[in-house]
Amino acid sequence: WSLIPAEVLSGLELSASAVVFEATADAASARALALESSARVEGEASSSSSGGGSSTTMGAARLREVIALQSAYIPNVSATELLSSGSYEAIAAVARSREGSSSRAVGGCTYRWHEAREGGPSFIELSLFCVDVACQGKGLGGALMRELERVARRKHGASCVLTYADTKAFAFFRRQQFTRQVRTPHPVWKSRIVSYEGAVIVEKRLGGAARGPRRPVRIGCTSGLPRCYCRSGRTRAIERYDPATSEVIERYCSASDASRKLGLAACSVSHVTNGHAHSAKGHFFRYVEDLPFLNSGPREVLRVDPADSTLVLKHFASCRDAARRLFGERSSHNGAIG
Repeated sequence: WSLIPAEVLSGLELSASAVVFEATADAASARALALESSARVEGEASSSSSGGGSSTTMGAARLREVIALQSAYIPNVSATELLSSGSYEAIAAVARSREGSSSRAVGGCTYRWHEAREGGPSFIELSLFCVDVACQGKGLGGALMRELERVARRKHGASCVLTYADTKAFAFFRRQQFTRQVRTPHPVWKSRIVSYEGAVIVEKRLGGAARGPRRPVRIGCTSGLPRCYCRSGRTRAIERYDPATSEVIERYCSASDASRKLGLAACSVSHVTNGHAHSAKGHFFRYVEDLPFLNSGPREVLRVDPADSTLVLKHFASCRDAARRLFGERSSHNGAIG
């Protein structure tokens, strides 16, 4: 559902070339605007725009629109609290009416710049990112991401953007050249950015480094089996790599294959690939192919009225929970429910 009224939406110029960007001047001004907008104080943008893709300074009224969008689509993280902390900034994607008499925020992002430390790079933490559902599919999300990257490079000198992507957003971030192969050292970002349950960390390198790490072509599979994961292209193949250079050291058919050959505990490699541990006795692992949501935990299941799918009859913790409670403890209907 769209947060923007239909009559307003029908009068807006919705295209990537027509969108205008408004940004907070810095984190301190973002805090002041957030406090002002939360107090329902009216404000206007402090400068005007004349062309698509240009950037102006954001006012309290515009920030209130961005916060409303982010709160509607990402309710588990408070945009107001982030912006009121004095550490985060915001960018709004603004569509103007065809007559040019009015405008409306159709998307926005909240981000934070982190200075370089512990030998790691300076990076941008993208905490919140959304475009109104009625405005999606028109290139606005890509335009907003490009504006964030421009600000990251020119204003902050950042070398990468880090964010958490959930099931709904992962495909979009893949299209924007984000990857799960995070080259920024784990201690540099792990305790410093906003994390989300059920989401995976993704990274985009800015400038010429956005293509991801190079892989030596002569790295062979360790098992030598004719139909192993590495040779068949199946997605559970993993690789051990050097965290300093991101170069591949060795590839394995699976986590159990790696733990067996390296003498590691049975689950220690899986803990690394799933993000629960930094390394396994000094060994760093990642999937050869990006896996957005492997072993990311059970998903909630809703039993709904067949006549009205919006009417929820019962909540279940997972497909297996639903099968057991509806059909008995020994039921195997969880696959059919899934």
